[in-house]
This record gives sequence, C-alpha cells and structure tokens, in this order.
Amino acid sequence: MRLAERGSEWETLNSAYGQAARRQGRVVAVGGPGATGKSALLRAFAAHATSAGAVVFSATGSASDHRLPLGLAMELFRSAALPAELASRVEAALKPESFTEHATELCAAILELAQHTTVVLTVDDLQYADVESLRVLLYLQRRIASARVLIVLSEWQQPRSVHSMVYAELMRSREIIRVSVAPLSLKAVTEVLKSELDQLTVARLATSFHAVCGGNPFLLRALVEDHLARAEAGPHLIVGRHATHALLTCLTRWEPRLLEVARGVAVLGEYSSATALSQLLEIEPAAVAQALTALNATGVLDDCRFRHPEFRVAVLAEMDDEGESALFVRAATVLYHEGATASHIADHLLSAGPVEQEWVVEVLQEAATSAIAEDDVLRAVDCLELAQQVCEDDRRRAGLTAMLARVQGLTNPAANVRLLAPLRSPAAQAEVRRRLLGNGESAEDTARVAAELELTAKWVRFAHPPVLTVLEGGATGEHHEPVPATELDADNLTTFIGPEAVVSAEQVLQSARVGDTTLEAVLSALFTLIYTGGAEKAGQWCETLGAQARAQRAKAWTAALSDVRSHIALREGDVVAAERHAAQALAGMSAKGWGVAVGSPLAHRLYALTAMNKLEAAEELAGFPLPEGIADTRYWPLFLHARGRFNLATGRLHAALADFRTCGALLEDWGLDFPAFLPWRGDLARVYVRLGRTQTARDLIAAQLGLPTGDVTRVRGTSLRALAAASEPHQRVAILTEAVPALQECGDLVELAHALGELGRTHHLLGDYGKARLLVRRASEIARSCHVELTADETPDSLPSIVHNETLSPLSEAERAVASLAAQGHTNREISRRLFIAMSAVEQHLTRIYRKLNVTTRSALAAELPMALATTAS
Repeated sequence: MRLAERGSEWETLNSAYGQAARRQGRVVAVGGPGATGKSALLRAFAAHATSAGAVVFSATGSASDHRLPLGLAMELFRSAALPAELASRVEAALKPESFTEHATELCAAILELAQHTTVVLTVDDLQYADVESLRVLLYLQRRIASARVLIVLSEWQQPRSVHSMVYAELMRSREIIRVSVAPLSLKAVTEVLKSELDQLTVARLATSFHAVCGGNPFLLRALVEDHLARAEAGPHLIVGRHATHALLTCLTRWEPRLLEVARGVAVLGEYSSATALSQLLEIEPAAVAQALTALNATGVLDDCRFRHPEFRVAVLAEMDDEGESALFVRAATVLYHEGATASHIADHLLSAGPVEQEWVVEVLQEAATSAIAEDDVLRAVDCLELAQQVCEDDRRRAGLTAMLARVQGLTNPAANVRLLAPLRSPAAQAEVRRRLLGNGESAEDTARVAAELELTAKWVRFAHPPVLTVLEGGATGEHHEPVPATELDADNLTTFIGPEAVVSAEQVLQSARVGDTTLEAVLSALFTLIYTGGAEKAGQWCETLGAQARAQRAKAWTAALSDVRSHIALREGDVVAAERHAAQALAGMSAKGWGVAVGSPLAHRLYALTAMNKLEAAEELAGFPLPEGIADTRYWPLFLHARGRFNLATGRLHAALADFRTCGALLEDWGLDFPAFLPWRGDLARVYVRLGRTQTARDLIAAQLGLPTGDVTRVRGTSLRALAAASEPHQRVAILTEAVPALQECGDLVELAHALGELGRTHHLLGDYGKARLLVRRASEIARSCHVELTADETPDSLPSIVHNETLSPLSEAERAVASLAAQGHTNREISRRLFIAMSAVEQHLTRIYRKLNVTTRSALAAELPMALATTAS
C-alpha cells in the first residue's frame, strides 16, 4: 500500500540524507502515535537509500527483547553485508563482556566504512532498545558530525514510559532533526483507497473507512483486505478477521497498560470514562487518561469508544475466563454506583456469574422486567434464575419464582415443573399472592390464586408428561426426584374435564390479566373449556385476552392465543381459519421464542393445509427443523399426528403408519391416551384399510370408542366414519348414518363433508342412486363452504353409472361396481381404495363375477360387459 500524506516527512529525510552524503552527519527522530506509519516510512526510506548506493543498517526494537544486552545493536550491525575484514572487527566488538573495551573499535569500523560510501542506520521502535545498544548509538552519534552517516530513529513515547539516562541523552540532543507522523486525514485515506479499490466503492465508502480506522494506516490496510476478501462488494463496510487481527496485534505489541485499558473499555462499553475505568482497573486516573490519549491518537478508540462494535467483540473474546469473570464483577459494581441502567449492569452480572451483593437481586429483577417488555423471554429467564441463585431471603426467592413462572411461558415446560414446588409451599404463599395479586388478601383472592396455581400445575403436567415432579416441598424449594408419569396418581387429561376444573377455569379467566396471570394457567383454563364442550366460549376468551396482549405488545401471549384459536377452528372444521391463526402464531414469535411449543402451531397449520389439499405448502412444514427437546413434550405427538395425516394424504402409507404408531405409543406411555386429545387410532385404522388389513382397523376403532372421552360427540363421529371405511357396503350405511348427526352436532364440517360423500358413494354401490347423488352433492357443497377438496371418489362426477341389462342381471350391486372398475383395468388395490372395501373382498367379488359371467380373465370380462358400462364407470 502506497505511502500517503507523508510528503513533508519524506522531504526532511531526503534533505538529511543529502547533508550526510556531503559529510555532514545527521540524526533524524521520527515520532508519532503507534501504528500510524512510522515503520512504513522507515522501510521505504531505507529502500530508497539502498537504491541510491548507500549501505543501510536496519533494526527494530522489541518489547520482549529489551533486556537482552546488545540485542538491538547485534541486529543492527549484522543487517548489512560488509567486507570480510570489517565484518570481523564488528563481530569482535559485539560481545557484551568486551564491549566497553572495544566500543571505540566498533564505531571506528563504521566511520571507516563511511569514508567510501554513505552509511544509513535506521532503528524502529527505539523505545524498546536495551541500554547497551543505546550506548552504542550515543557513542556513534557524537562522532558523525563530519562523516557520511545518517541515523534515523523512530519512537513512540508511550504513557508511563520510563527510559534510561542514556536514552534521554540520545534523544534530547539539539542536533536531532525531528519529524512527527500523524494519522491519515480523510483526503489521504481516499487517495490510498483509489489505488486499491474501484472508483464507485471509494466514493461510497471512503468516509466509513476513515471513521473505522481513525487514520491508522495499519488498520486501513487490514480493512481493505477484508473488503477485497468478500465475494461481492456491498453498500456497507465490513469489519472482518483481518481488521480485528490487526487491532489485536497493535494492542499486544504496545505497552501492557494500553491493552489493560482497552479491555476495560470493551467491558464497560458505552459507560466507559476515565473515572469509571480507573475504578474498574484500580489504577490512577492520570495513568488512565494517558492511556486513553494514546489509544485515541492511534485511531483505536474514539473518545472512550471502539470505532466499530467488532473491535470490542474481538477484545472481549481474547480475554481469559478467569480474568474476564473478575473484571465483569468489578464492572457491574462500578456501573451500579455510576447509575447505569439495570439492563446494562445485568449484562455484566450474567457474564460474571453469582455475585453476593445486596443490590444484585434488585438489579436482575428490574432487568428481567425490561426484557419482558421487549419480549426477550430468554434473557428475562436468565436474569431471574441468576437472581434466585444469589437471593438469600426465602420470601423474596418465592416471589422471584412466581415471576419466573410467569415469564417462562411456553419455552421450557420442563423447567416450570421444577418451579411449581416453591410456588405451592405454605411458607411462600404470602409472597406468591403478593406477586400475583398485589396486596389483595380477600378469600376470593386466595381462592383465585389457588385455582391459578392448580391450573398451572395441570398445564405443565399436560405439556411435559414424560417426567413429572411431585409438587411438594418446603420454602427451600426441595422436591422429590422426577418419576415416570405412569407411576404417578395423576389423571392428566381427565383433570381438564371434571366439573371442578370448569369452575376453576372460569374463575381464572375472569380475573386473568396479561403479564400478571401465568400463561400456563390461562392455557390450561382454555383447554378445560374446549374439552368440556365450551370451545365457543374459549374462543371468546381468546379474543378478549388477545386484545389485551396486542395492546401490551405481549408477543408470547398473542402468539399462544392465536395457536389456541387455530386448535378451536380445527375442531369446528374451519380449516381456513385454523390455517390463518396458526400462520399468525408462527409469524408473531420466532421459532426460538416458541421453543419446544413451536410444534403446536406447526401441527395445526400442517393439519389444515393437508385438509385443504395444499400439499406443497404442507410438505414444507412437514420437514420443518424442530427444536431439541420437543420429543419430551406433548407437542411431539401432536406434530406426528398432523404429519401422519399428510403422509396418508400423499400416499406415503408406511411413513404414515410409523407416525401414527409412534404418536400412539407416546400417548400411552405418558398417560395421555385420550381420543378427545388426539384420536390417532382412527387415522391409523384408515392406513390399515388402505393396506387391506380391515380387521386390524376395526379393532383399533373399537378400542378408541371404549377409551375415556371416546364417547365425546366429535370423537364418536370421526371414529364411526373410520369404522365405516373398514366395513362391508351393507354395514357401512348404518355406521355412516350414525356418524353424520354426531359430526353435525359437534360442528366439524370437514369430517361431515367426507362422511356424507362416503355415505353417498355407499348408497350408490347398493343401488340407491337418487339418494347417493343427493348426499354427494350435499357433501360437495359443505366442502366448498369450508374450502376443503373431497377425494375423487366423493364427488358427484365420480359416481359410476350402473347400466342394467340381461348380461349384468346375475350380479349384485356391489359386484357390478367391482366388475365395472376391473373392466377398466383398475388393480385390486385401486378397486379396494375407491370402493372402501378390503382387498380380500375385491378378490371374492371377482371370483363370483367370473363364475356368474362364465369368464376367466379381465380382458374377457371387459369384452363381456356393455361398452356403456366400461366407459362410464369410475
């Protein structure tokens, strides 16, 4: 990268070189902040002097080698090729034990060389030179007045630098020509960029480059490398690994105090000041001010701030864990006394870990409240959990637990199980009541708190069934080890449907307030109403509480209530509304915010899209990456059930079989096998019908009808519809005739449309064509009203037109339907699926058809049947 804005400095060096070439020895001192181009200037001038015929010696001081005697002198005088005799004399003088004795000989050798050519010595970072080497330079400086020798020294007088008397004597000479190197101006940065980047990028980003590098050529070069490393140039400056590495290189090479202060700035962030840094680092304010001045001069800082956030991140990342923790502890204390916001102090407390100070709990609780207002549930949980660790007051800890239960929401049901023990302990009830209700102490308030806590416990038990905690313990929060749900005396879903549960649900919903009542208690109350036939009332509560949540911008509440509305819409057969509410729930909160509960809106939307035959959109949801831990919640079987229906709709029978079986096994293991929750056996039965295992299908439906909640109207209606598919046509009519009014009563229009279509198809098989077409048309009308596509076998156009003639008279109605499809070339499996009969029944029908019509092959059957039958059958 070319030198920029160094014209006057270059002219000074050239002038000094000319004087030296005329036997007027000169010493030039190049000063300026770190990494502002002093080294580049010295390297460029050394190359220029070499090309002009001078013998050039060069060396660079090092902070790690400054205690090595003659270390810099050895590097300097061995850096140029010398005649053999002269080289031997120099080597002899570069021995620490004989230096005093032979120093005169060393300088004499250099002056002798200068008799024949100009000699240039450049020393970079002189501030790190060892004392012995400084003596050599001082000795030589005193003897070059009439010699062809030019000495160029660069230094950065860093804060707290304490040099030897030799250094001071060397650098304070009146004969020294001084050159000061400053950071690059915007104009200079622009000129540098023009030689490296295209014109459009320079015009667009030059100001940004200058602002981030602060005129520091070293950082500027690294920023250009980051820009060139990008595949495509964008409209913004990118600070990448080259720039952050350059910054760290500067800080680690410089005075240790500068790195210490830079780390302090990184930790304190926007609250950095000389006073705060002095308290944080426990060093004198004057020393901090000097370090800040130096860091600002180099372009690393801009008034106690890093010039780019990535620089701060890089400095923090390089800190060791032990030192970082201690520094963050002190930072939190400093910021607390400086009056910083609770959120900012909490950043440091969360990084530091437990800090036993009286004010810590209050700060963390305030930070959690701010996080809740910003819908950052995970941060609120982190703050409250740390507050619990350091809180020593039992009552206050109970209050923190109550607050944590409120904000935990749907993100981690398993954690809320643990929280319930202290919530229910007698010693904590007063504080819990205060947190949940304010100062209310009436009997009504007490009953409401009890109802809320009970419903919260039920919801957690329902949402996270594999491992439950016995909700007993004292104020210390002690509780039993987790035990499998099957070993608990818990009714699980049945707790939602008793008369006492309905009373508690109404009580909680009537007094519910967004942010005060636990979301789990509200969800528990809503599902109690849904499972007891009060879905319409639950929907009204969703509207009321949803309006509150939107007004308060409570995203978690808004999203969860939208999901409940989607569930209600599915039960009512309104798949369009169900899909809309589920989409709103997913859009209202990120998948990270939902946590494991994202499986619920995903399942509802997948279910609705499948019912609407929007299979491409459904397929995308079926492959959605689910969060870790969902397999231990109720949301997993819910999603499996919806995905199983999608696989069944797309003909992936074995995938559907696996989904329904896994779903059922989980619900059985968890004590949640209630058809009112998920009627998985009915869907599994349909898979078995498609696979020709009708008896297995009928057994599954019989088991489903016999389970608790199996007699719920909606469950009975859907179960009977599935049973009809596994039955013979003459049995099917009676079963579907019983299913239709049940589905009408519960309001599930989707299931009703399918049931009517199947009933019409069955009537047609049995010869009642008028009733068949009436039922199928009605099914089609209902399906259109709820935006559902019926299967091809359920539409009016699909009904076969059975032609009666003497050839077909020996066949029954069922045999005629099978014969017409077989004559068209359909396989036995296809006939089984279209006529809702088992494969074995198809084979038996064909055997009788062949015998009655005296044919032996399908081709003969097609020839025997009238053309009208073959062309109109479906």
